[in-house]
Amino acid sequence: MREKPVILASEEVARSRIFRVEQLQLRFSNGGERTYERLRGESRRFRCGDDCRHA
Repeated sequence: MREKPVILASEEVARSRIFRVEQLQLRFSNGGERTYERLRGESRRFRCGDDCRHA
């Protein structure tokens, strides 16, 4: 099984109402280090109004 990269640093670099951009500094098993950015969804839950019907 492949070894997962090690996260050296993590920082939120941008945010909107819908998502946030996270920058990651990673070190791979071969010694290579890279910086990646990924989109993360907001963790707010959707709230239904009185007209919302559940199945």
